Parts: sequence; structure tokens; C-alpha cells
Amino acid sequence: LSGGDDPEVDVQELDVEPGDRLLLCSDGLSGVVPTDRMASIIGQKAPLEQACQDLIDAANQAGGPDNITVAMLQVDVA
Repeated sequence: LSGGDDPEVDVQELDVEPGDRLLLCSDGLSGVVPTDRMASIIGQKAPLEQACQDLIDAANQAGGPDNITVAMLQVDVA
């Protein structure tokens, strides 16, 4: 991660429903693309691979000053 002390892990339970999408990303995305823009892209319900690429494209269009890592999953069964 940063080569420093071990990070403190946050654990949170989420109530999810079929169709919900969960995003895990680096600050290369979250640091440059506003949350409402990310939500808009995710909410378009494009296939996951396309949604991830659209998020990466948005980060690059915003200058892409850092590595951009995006992982997303969609809940199919609650």
C-alpha cells in the first residue's frame, strides 16, 4: 500500500438488493472524478466491463494524474 505501517481496516455491512453495484477504486478515480459523476456512470446500467472503462475514461479526461484502478461487482441474488 504505502510501505508504511499496517493500514487499519474498516469493515461495514451493507444491505444489498439485486441490481445493486459496488465499486472499489483507487484515488486515481475518486480523487479526480466527482462522486455524482461516478454515480451517473454506474447508474447507466451498462455492462460491468463498459462501466469500468467509462469510469477510467472519465478519470483520464479529468487529467488522470495517478494510477487508475477500478473493480465493480453487481449483486444478482440477495
